[in-house]
Amino acid sequence: MNDLCPACLSENPKDAIVCPICGYSLKTQGDIHHLDQQTLLVNPDSKNQYRIEKNIGEGGFGITYKGFDLQRLNFIAIKEYWPVRAARRNKSIVWPLSISIENQNEQLQKFIEEAQNIKLCNHFNIVKVYDYFRANNTAYLIMEYIEGITLYELVKQNGPLNNTKVRKYFLEIADSLNVIHAQKLLHRDIKPDNIMIDQQDRVVLIDFGNAREFIANKTFAMTTCLTPGYAPLEQYSKQAKRSPALDIYALCATFYYAITGIEPPAATDRIESDPLQIPSQVIPSIDPLLEQIILTGLKIKTTERFSTADDLLESLQGNWISPTLKTARHLVRENNLAKAIEVYQSCLEAPGTLIEQAIVQIWQGDLLTAQTAKRAIELDPNDGRGYGILGVIYCRQKKWQLAFENLKQADYLMGVQDWILVNLSWCLINLQQWEGAQKILQNSSLNFSLIDILKSYILLQKKQYKEAIKYAKNSLAKVEFSSDIKLLEWLYSSLLVELVNNREISNKEDLEETYNNFSRIDPNSHLIDRFKIWQLAKEQNWLKVIEHRQTTQVDDCSLLNFAGAQEQFGLLDEALLTYESYLTKHPKNNYALYRMGVIYIYLKQWRNAKDYLERSIKEYPHQAKAHHNLGYVLNNIKTQEGELEYPQSLLEAYKKAIYYYNKAGETELSSSILDNFRKVKIDLNSV
Repeated sequence: MNDLCPACLSENPKDAIVCPICGYSLKTQGDIHHLDQQTLLVNPDSKNQYRIEKNIGEGGFGITYKGFDLQRLNFIAIKEYWPVRAARRNKSIVWPLSISIENQNEQLQKFIEEAQNIKLCNHFNIVKVYDYFRANNTAYLIMEYIEGITLYELVKQNGPLNNTKVRKYFLEIADSLNVIHAQKLLHRDIKPDNIMIDQQDRVVLIDFGNAREFIANKTFAMTTCLTPGYAPLEQYSKQAKRSPALDIYALCATFYYAITGIEPPAATDRIESDPLQIPSQVIPSIDPLLEQIILTGLKIKTTERFSTADDLLESLQGNWISPTLKTARHLVRENNLAKAIEVYQSCLEAPGTLIEQAIVQIWQGDLLTAQTAKRAIELDPNDGRGYGILGVIYCRQKKWQLAFENLKQADYLMGVQDWILVNLSWCLINLQQWEGAQKILQNSSLNFSLIDILKSYILLQKKQYKEAIKYAKNSLAKVEFSSDIKLLEWLYSSLLVELVNNREISNKEDLEETYNNFSRIDPNSHLIDRFKIWQLAKEQNWLKVIEHRQTTQVDDCSLLNFAGAQEQFGLLDEALLTYESYLTKHPKNNYALYRMGVIYIYLKQWRNAKDYLERSIKEYPHQAKAHHNLGYVLNNIKTQEGELEYPQSLLEAYKKAIYYYNKAGETELSSSILDNFRKVKIDLNSV
């Protein structure tokens, strides 16, 4: 690149000694490129004066000097804007003729913005800005002078830093990032050269020349000023989503260098086969948590990094939670359970994480929950939660003996836990061990309504009806003034179940009283209408059911219950109409689709049954019974010649039924299918 002659602004070759146009001597051009010592700079607005002491650095668009503040009487750093291909005439900058006045003003304004950005970020570990102004046809930043060494130079001179030093510096700069990001700014050039360590071992983040405003996770044009090895992949794109994860990558890359002494490879080189060395392979003594934090921050995908500096700080302080796990928990809070399970499955296996996953799977009705709980027990056999969750799963599957054994083990490992005792008593109730269930409840110190409901149920089974009703009513009295509507609904529902199912212990007056009390607690609840429909269906009073539906607004759940009741009483055509009504609002509900398929099996309308079962499986592929029924249906669809129309699909349906039965622990059903095929000399395992 040619140099400008400061006298006549003509271009001269780099090695020219004298300007051929005006004869100006160029021998000292390199020296006069910088301001001379003792040069005085004056802020034209405040009249503050600053004296140049010496040049201490140059790069990009700036020259940095050590200076002296004649008002504060202390040393300072002075950063002067130096345009590309500029020259100097005395103190003034001479801009290249190719740069318009408008463009000059734009460049100087961006330089001034660096000072304004730093001033917004007041933090012990961020370089301080005292003043900024335009003068001498350029602009100046007056900053804190840091007597020290860059992190890059420190590692080059002394080798990799130890765990204690890295953690200290890492924490302090991460905390400063919190302040930067709170101002909706990104530094965009964190690297070892931009971190100073002063003589008091204070670590300071400098050089905000690339700092830019951002709106989290929004896409804007972004200039690609970056340092390979420290810039994340998204920074290479001019159209990139801006987020704090960009600075977090750079910071973790910086401390990767600090603890290994090796500069990380460019993000663009890590896309296909990642050459990044694991820190412990270089420095075996690295703290495992520190290594995990650095590698997490260096993930190529932004979603796998720490999303905020706060998350990074928490981990550095010992409260490690992986970003993936945080994402999973966030999805649970948003009630996006299916997506949450997917994210949990991508987390590193740990007992606590697997327990959380299993709980979400239970809520979602996932048949693989037992497998997750068993894996948690394998990883930590002394964590009683794994046995407790497995016990709850077996309760859901009505495998009461297995549920009891696992819950007892959980009780042994964890001591008195409300949820374990409740499920234990429920197991014994279903094993018809009334005395044992009653003993657990009587010996517990628990005092909440669910206990009374269970006591009521036990007494009901022991045919002590008056006592059963008394406990049910007591449980309602305890929460009569509670704001927990969901609990009240559950308690009233339990009482209504007993009253409707056992008419010998109740009369119409009892039911009406309960309905009225329920209405008073929650006037908008659809549960009351749902129970009335159920009650009328139990009485087979279908005319009243129709009348009730015509005079009340029945919720969608009632439609499913009503359709189920119609099925139970053999009103299959009516049930089909009810399910169809439900599916107009919820066309992807796998349960309604499945029940439609089953009804068409009863009606021997095989092709309709096939259609609805396949639609149900599409929405929820893990249904063993749906695959089983589909196999049965396909066995009944034949050509005019009497041959099976879908022989391959039939085999696939039964194989999937076997697979999902085994996953759910229903081995008897899977064995039954295999035996039936063996009778016709077909080994499904080899097909």
